[in-house]
Amino acid sequence: MILSEHNAIEEVRDLVDEYEQFLSGKARGTMDAYLRTVRHLIAWVAQRPGNEGQFQPPQLTQTAVERYLGHLEQEGFSLNHRTRVKSTISNFAQFLIEEKGLLRRNPTRGIELPPLPLIAPHPLSGEQRSILRSLVEQEGDRRGAALFALGYWAGCRVSEVSWLQMTHTHMDPEEGWL
Repeated sequence: MILSEHNAIEEVRDLVDEYEQFLSGKARGTMDAYLRTVRHLIAWVAQRPGNEGQFQPPQLTQTAVERYLGHLEQEGFSLNHRTRVKSTISNFAQFLIEEKGLLRRNPTRGIELPPLPLIAPHPLSGEQRSILRSLVEQEGDRRGAALFALGYWAGCRVSEVSWLQMTHTHMDPEEGWL
């Protein structure tokens, strides 16, 4: 390997390390996923014709991102995955713009992916509900029982229950508080 190739590899490694520091406020799992995606993107861009096996931030163009997302689609990756990848690339591009001054424009801007389909929840079968209710009762946990009741008896979705806060539970003075 010649010296300039070695320097280019070191520069990319340093750039990814700095991006990791930029992500330091995020959860470890999120950071790992972002870094894995960025490393894969960098390797893919470096292998494109004319890039001579090296990545430089100006190579991260809208066309390159569109082709990368198309490549992922051809590889069988889901729309949900490609949407997350686009979001990660956008975050990386913002880092390159705001923190490093290596890009002028976010290459993900203007790239449209089909909207994610809204999938209705699948109801549990009678047997599944019975098993779940038995497990909740066996556990003896009041919180678990309350969450189960909200879903089972009130028909609340998990997403609705997960955002529920104590301030949302006041009924009125005659009925009391939950």
